[in-house]
Amino acid sequence: MGRKAKVQPEPAAAAQLRAVEIELLPGEKDIANFGYIEKLANAWACIQEHDLFHNIQGAKPAGITANATESGTQSPFDLKSYRAALKTAGQSYTAGINFFWIDLLWSATPGVPLRVSAIELMAKTTFGSPTPLGTVHVAVPDHDYNPLERKGALLRVSPEEVTGAIVLAIARDVRNSESDEVLQAWKQIALSTTCVFKLMPSASDRYWYALNQREHVSVTYTAVHRSTLQRVHEISRLMKKMRETLPAAEVTASAIAKTYQEKLQMVPGGSGTVTLNFVDCCATITNKLLDVPSIAWCLQDLDERSALSEDPNPFDSHSRLQAIIDKCKANNQAQLIWVAQGIWYSWRRGNGKSLSISDIKGSAQSGNRGLADMLIYKLNLKSALLAKARVMLNPESGDWLTVVASVAESFKSWFENEESLDKSWRAGRPPSETKFLNFFRRWSLAAPTTMPSSLP
Repeated sequence: MGRKAKVQPEPAAAAQLRAVEIELLPGEKDIANFGYIEKLANAWACIQEHDLFHNIQGAKPAGITANATESGTQSPFDLKSYRAALKTAGQSYTAGINFFWIDLLWSATPGVPLRVSAIELMAKTTFGSPTPLGTVHVAVPDHDYNPLERKGALLRVSPEEVTGAIVLAIARDVRNSESDEVLQAWKQIALSTTCVFKLMPSASDRYWYALNQREHVSVTYTAVHRSTLQRVHEISRLMKKMRETLPAAEVTASAIAKTYQEKLQMVPGGSGTVTLNFVDCCATITNKLLDVPSIAWCLQDLDERSALSEDPNPFDSHSRLQAIIDKCKANNQAQLIWVAQGIWYSWRRGNGKSLSISDIKGSAQSGNRGLADMLIYKLNLKSALLAKARVMLNPESGDWLTVVASVAESFKSWFENEESLDKSWRAGRPPSETKFLNFFRRWSLAAPTTMPSSLP
């Protein structure tokens, strides 16, 4: 008889993470996705109100019949076959299920803001008409788990974006009063959804399986590919959960990066590819940028908008985010807000060209002064111009200058004013004040895309 193969010990980093609970605790809310959750809940409520979908969550999967308008495309779920298959070496079972048996709001990787704009675009394009979503993967915690007793609560470990897009698409057609033929086609698809049930006893198993599914599906659906912002959120939550259960000395960037390399087959070349340097930057990016609401809003806004635009997102790089932090003085939150919002403002105003690290930080040719330096210079200039105006203009201008200072408090507030139809605060100003405002706007609030060599 041949010798038995020696069982290889589990990598130390992976063993450490096995005890880490990433999933939401009872009563915990996914605050990063309140908007998405509300939109999905409203769509699901809309679907259930239609007579064709009333009580559909309890319906059996469609069988394969001669009736083409009602037949399923996959052998329907069978409990006996399911139990037998999970005891095999593969510990998995594939069958047709009712799509609405899954828990639409549950996630194995919570805390990562989903790009709602990308999900809505997928609903509009990929699922613009009744289209099968492919295969859904569901986690089975143990051998006693009975899917028939958990209709509406199955633990989907496929990307949330795809199933969410299907729900939004069906709700759209219900609201638009599409024909019975269209809605019946959606129902037929829902009742014959191909599902792979896979034994995954721990939260760690479900976490890594879900991340690998995301990488695999992202080749087909670009909306599910992790952006830099999403990956930073993902790793930050992982690090936080690790600190709750493991000694601080074991929660290192090296351990996390190694575990990602061991457990996740990442699509090469993506902005959210996890490297040691990426993980090393995550804590700083979280503390300096994501924990500041006004900055986090800018990053999230461009993450959403860039999903619908061909213009590259200047924030979609951990190295560029770190460069922004490096250029601002230590703990100077005002500078960080101004620089981040200045880059956001420039993108929103159509300057969506690629932004490199040297553009931000400068190079030897520019005296190591880049866009961040220019924006910080403008921040200081803004204060100086307002102070000078209070001396030079008429005393009656005082209240108006206070309004100017308020409107120009940030690039976001200035952008909102530009978009607003109410310009009454500018009306009726004397020529001197109008000239000042034009000068002030040009030199303080026009965000450049490159660093001029003439900066003092």
